[in-house]
Amino acid sequence: MTASVLSSHGSRPGRSIGGLITPDSSYSNIKAAFNVTNGATGGYLVPDPLYAQIIAKRDLASWVRQGPTSKFTTPADHLLVPAEGTAHTDFVLTAEAAAYDENEATIDQVDLVLSKYTKLVKASEEFLSYNGTNFDQWLMEALGRAEAGTENTVATAALYASAQASGITTASATAITIPELASLVGSLNGGYNVTGQTGFIMKNATEWYLKGVFGTNYYAFDGLFNMPVFRSDDMEAVAATKKAVAFGNFNLFGVVEKPGMMVQRNPYLYMANGQVGIFASIFRGYGVLQAEAFKTLLQHA
Repeated sequence: MTASVLSSHGSRPGRSIGGLITPDSSYSNIKAAFNVTNGATGGYLVPDPLYAQIIAKRDLASWVRQGPTSKFTTPADHLLVPAEGTAHTDFVLTAEAAAYDENEATIDQVDLVLSKYTKLVKASEEFLSYNGTNFDQWLMEALGRAEAGTENTVATAALYASAQASGITTASATAITIPELASLVGSLNGGYNVTGQTGFIMKNATEWYLKGVFGTNYYAFDGLFNMPVFRSDDMEAVAATKKAVAFGNFNLFGVVEKPGMMVQRNPYLYMANGQVGIFASIFRGYGVLQAEAFKTLLQHA
């Protein structure tokens, strides 16, 4: 006679055959110990470990923000900056009751035009719902780095376009000597060569190449000639006919902006695709305010 009894788990009925308890059939399909390797036998119960911080890449900071550049803000689409054209001459020795020497300077103006730079990032509704990392914080940092990269590219192009032709030309197409670098500094008019306002701009690789040229000379390790080096990987490399190094008075490089970055989230535009759009925009303009305030070093052909 078969009797229905509780199994050893005390929760499900089993069958007693010859005094032995046979487990309920719901257990009969388990053929392996619970583990984390196979989903069906336990892996699904153990979520993959996730470090909740996104490890960001690294980019150069904006040299426009690091250097002593002239910064302006405006609600308009451009800004006219008055600049001296031809300078006043020196005073003239004048005899008693003689006529004054008349001399008027001329006035010029630099038009700093703002341009709009944009970036669109899309994210699925599922991602935004399930994401368990520092996505928002990381995205804001990533947008900030993208802004710095944009400034480096556009501002460096403006410096190349507006600055005067080379201060000096090197003897070699692929090398720069310490005397040549010193001559570049000396090619800048003394009126512009003001401590605290001047510096070099070049690629990171060019700076360290020059530090190697300086060797153990202490000048190399506090900037170059004790003047700061601003880095832009949008500067040209050391190569024939290229301008790898510029030196100048950064007070006379202007940046005009609508302050900050506008970041807007639109949950409706891409709703049909189950996506949310994140729109970021900045308004910036760059230009050299006095062309003679910058000199470039031209590599020999």
